[in-house]
Amino acid sequence: MDPQSLLLFLSLRQPRRIRVIENVLVGHKTVSNLYWGMRYGILDYLGALKSVNKQTDQNALQQLINNGDVITPDYREYSLTPRGYQKAVKLRNKWYVPKYLKYHLNYDLPRFKARLLLAVQVASEYSYHNRNYYPVQIDYRDAEFVKQWFYHYRDHYLTKRCYQFLVNAFQQFNQLDPTLGWQAANLLVGHNDPGQTLDQQGRKLHQPVTEMLFRQLDILCAFVAMLNQKNNVFSPLLFQLRNSPISDSAIRTYQLAQQHCHFNQICNIQRLRLSTVKEHLLGVAVFIKRASFPYQAFISEPMMKSLNQLYQGNPDKWDYSKYQSVTGQHLDFFYFRLFQILRSKQHE
Repeated sequence: MDPQSLLLFLSLRQPRRIRVIENVLVGHKTVSNLYWGMRYGILDYLGALKSVNKQTDQNALQQLINNGDVITPDYREYSLTPRGYQKAVKLRNKWYVPKYLKYHLNYDLPRFKARLLLAVQVASEYSYHNRNYYPVQIDYRDAEFVKQWFYHYRDHYLTKRCYQFLVNAFQQFNQLDPTLGWQAANLLVGHNDPGQTLDQQGRKLHQPVTEMLFRQLDILCAFVAMLNQKNNVFSPLLFQLRNSPISDSAIRTYQLAQQHCHFNQICNIQRLRLSTVKEHLLGVAVFIKRASFPYQAFISEPMMKSLNQLYQGNPDKWDYSKYQSVTGQHLDFFYFRLFQILRSKQHE
């Protein structure tokens, strides 16, 4: 990641671990990554990057430290300096800040992008009565889906309907950022128009590729939002692309917990180890609303009272070992983490 993009993932008042930021960006869904991703406010970026180059990130971080933008007390956690914070504020005012990323976790965006690009290309070539062209190369099943979509909607109005939707979309994008409509248009492929790569777009807008990727991700999310709001010619492209950051097995574990099943019952029904069941529950608790999770089913009233007395203020600063040192009783880490999640969501 480049220094400017990394700057936007750091905070003035909350020391953050670079490894957690990297793991969230590439989609490593351990409970620790999910919890701290929630605490950092970056869960919407979960899996936004296919990979990270740790050496590049380390070089970017060192550059920020050398420039006086970032400080670190122990080389594990990093914070913005007042100088770095001012730079981050200026970047947020200058660059586009994603607004639709909540859809990123709920849809298979790579497949949607593939379908959209091929559908737009097919409609464009159809408008020119051209059958001799190289189609966008995508997965066979999605190519077949787009083929059936085209056969279903193929008529004299197809091009007009596609054109109207895209023009309206580009106009909405430009209301968010004057350059967003341009980027969305150059993402697409049409007749004698191969589109542009992120690198080409970034050079045009003088922004790093990482930021262009985040912008593109938000463009795709915005398309999804539009297709959900109003049925139109492209709406079928979302068929069977609903996704979830929570695995089917974890959802089943959560459903059993809602039915007041105890740990042992869930383990037997799911044929899972106790540690896996606990990971499932913590992961679900991170993603769903506070009112939807049965915290009281796991944290008894006496335990809740003790936790409330011992742990107050910022959950980032809580010490797990404090419970045993004060009460003389062992506390399973599951309950400590679950209580942290509960307190993190107290304003929901």
